[in-house]
Amino acid sequence: MVPAADDTPKPGPKYDAEGTFDEEPDIDISVPLSSSNFLTTLARYPIVVVNFYAPWCHWCQRLEPTWEAATKEVHDKYPEWDGRIRFAKVDCTAEMEMCRQHFIQGFPSLRVFRKGHDEVTIGGPGAQCRPAPPQARGPGLGT
Repeated sequence: MVPAADDTPKPGPKYDAEGTFDEEPDIDISVPLSSSNFLTTLARYPIVVVNFYAPWCHWCQRLEPTWEAATKEVHDKYPEWDGRIRFAKVDCTAEMEMCRQHFIQGFPSLRVFRKGHDEVTIGGPGAQCRPAPPQARGPGLGT
């Protein structure tokens, strides 16, 4: 019997020293970002998609398997050295002040940071970029 084409093992990608993105060590995508590495991560990549979550939240628990699968898929397609995009997560029970600074008021909150910020354009082409007003970001954490 001949094995199906899908049964044959496929070799993984091989990268040499030229395949490094920068001199910084790779970021462990399985560990939530903290206030010590959040800004560094935003500065390092042009696009960072961040999941602000709370471990006790039912909806965050439901999102977790899909988020982890999507993170793995994107990071496999665009390896660390590629430097295009990163998925990350922030545990808002451990990083309450950082979540307040980013107006996280409900869980889960997914934000796309481009070039270090998550500002949105209000008013169409040529309008100034500014953060969305807190009421447009949903209910949640309080003050």
